[in-house]
Formats: sequence, C-alpha cells, structure tokens
Amino acid sequence: MTLCEHSNYHCPICEVTLLKQVIAEQDKEIERLRKVEEDYNALQSIMDRARRMAFLSAEDEEPGPRFKMDANGNLTRIED
Repeated sequence: MTLCEHSNYHCPICEVTLLKQVIAEQDKEIERLRKVEEDYNALQSIMDRARRMAFLSAEDEEPGPRFKMDANGNLTRIED
C-alpha cells in the first residue's frame, strides 16, 4: 500500500487509484505493441513475397489465366 497524500496512513482507495492508472498505462502499451506487431507481420509478408519474386526465374513461371475487359467493364477469360 502507498501512503496517502493527505495522511500518514496507508490508504486503500489511493492504492486502487494508483493501480488503475498503472493498468491503464499498461493497456496503452499493449495496444501500441499490437500495432507494431501488425506492422511487423505486414512487412515480413511483403519481404517474403519480394524474396520469392526475386528468385523466380522466367522458366519457372507458369503463365496465369489471361483476361480481356469488355466495354461494360466485365472481364472475360481468354483461352489460349
């Protein structure tokens, strides 16, 4: 327990208030770290994709499906 500002005795109410403040600060820190983790995971995903693209040779590439857009903006698959 902490000493209360207005007395020389330990004050449970002041202790609870202090602990609530500490919890609120820790909750903010947890949220900040979650955002950092999300950013880190996104960056890691981008780097993995870039690494795969950098080492993918032209022979290894399989041509994907080709599409053509009509006047209405609809896509139609082009058969080879």
